[in-house]
Amino acid sequence: QSRRNPCRPGRHIMSFQLRAKPELTDLQRQLLTWQKTSRFLQVMLDAISDYAAHGYCVIEPVYASSSDGKTATPAARLTVRLRTLNPTSITIYRNTASDIQNLQQNLAETTWRSVAGRCKPGDGDTVIGYVQTTTTNQKIYFGPDELVVILRNRSAQHPDGISLLRQCYTIIMHKLKIDRDQAVVAARHGDPKHIIHIPRSDWDDDGVEGELGRRSIWKKTFSKGIRNGMDFVLPSGEGEDATDISLIEPMGNAAAVIKAQEHYEAMLMEAMGFADSFMQSDSSNRSVGEVQLAFFERSIAPIRRIFSEEIERTILDPLLRWYGYQPGDAWIEYEDLTPDDRLRKAEILAPYISYM
Repeated sequence: QSRRNPCRPGRHIMSFQLRAKPELTDLQRQLLTWQKTSRFLQVMLDAISDYAAHGYCVIEPVYASSSDGKTATPAARLTVRLRTLNPTSITIYRNTASDIQNLQQNLAETTWRSVAGRCKPGDGDTVIGYVQTTTTNQKIYFGPDELVVILRNRSAQHPDGISLLRQCYTIIMHKLKIDRDQAVVAARHGDPKHIIHIPRSDWDDDGVEGELGRRSIWKKTFSKGIRNGMDFVLPSGEGEDATDISLIEPMGNAAAVIKAQEHYEAMLMEAMGFADSFMQSDSSNRSVGEVQLAFFERSIAPIRRIFSEEIERTILDPLLRWYGYQPGDAWIEYEDLTPDDRLRKAEILAPYISYM
């Protein structure tokens, strides 16, 4: 698997703007400027892709230094930029005896070798740090509050989260197998197989040494003609001298396979979090798709909530304090995927505006 999944699962979830209270116009301008310089939207798009494709995403805030040249405290620091780290390069360590021992071994030859010695075993759910292994096999330690790590569907069996692709593994493999079989069926029946009858008198003639027999000449001629799309001009006859060409036509099986393929495609679209009706072009399916999209927006609400709460707590609130504002003065506002809902509400409320 490459780091970024080609289908970019869940990218449509991260459509948002940073919003400040209406009276804080200066803050709104500052946030828009910061959003551009920090690559905030791009980082969030990459993060949601990693979240779905790997089961967790890793965001590293890069902070500005304070006036004395030292790193600013978490209570008041400016995130100059953000970047996502490859989840497969990050190992999460928790306060279990085995994790502490493994952390000591990994950091033994680094400047962070004393970190693990200060860790004590505990409940096993508390993160004590992260270690990134670079392409040159270098070990880099990050403290628990230095990275923003968001896990997907964490459980006892999957403490580091589980990816969408792994959850859909069976569906994906069945769909790929059916697609492969359908390609074979298309190649077999799209270019029809010919049944060729040649005179019986030529069937047993294998020819003399060094020369083709009459049966081999027939086969070579027909093979060349079919490959080049040529027409055949043949003498007519009856009985043993008859020559005939007919085609094998598929009966029933292809249609059954297509139904199975459509079934798995619908399952995969649902699992990937999008309306399967949008894969169709006719108007009736588009109408059904609008309804499915409304349900989809409801289903992604928890994911949006998880991301906004974590990002606002770890990145946006410290940024607001740096600017001299209070946490909660700004927030992440996601775009409505079904804007028709708002238009419909506006139409309903329009007659009552004069009474408000």
